[in-house]
Amino acid sequence: MLADNEANEWIDHLPQIPRDPVTQDAKLEQALSILAKQASIRKSKYDTNISKSLSYQIGNLVLFKTHHTAPLLKTQNKKWHLLYTGPYDIVNIPHEGCYVLANPDTLKVKGLYPHIAIKRFAV
Repeated sequence: MLADNEANEWIDHLPQIPRDPVTQDAKLEQALSILAKQASIRKSKYDTNISKSLSYQIGNLVLFKTHHTAPLLKTQNKKWHLLYTGPYDIVNIPHEGCYVLANPDTLKVKGLYPHIAIKRFAV
């Protein structure tokens, strides 16, 4: 066994653990700071994606991405179906990253779509 003096010296070299309990307010403050940091990371990723979509202007021809769903009774392979339909004309940009598409021949509005669902139509 160690003598009392040697035991006290050994304990003195251990790192000190804080004895004060963490209050509920401190936990809440820490959680809010973590959430704010994660929100800023998400915003920076969103801003980089939005900056890629700023090349579309009113009057540009674009293609719209379609989502094919197979019926329950007739399961078909959608592998060979077209992914994009169009061309469609951009008639309005209500806010950044969203575009109103219309048929260029009939000018019938197709709808409002995000920049990830469209791509430039190459003639």
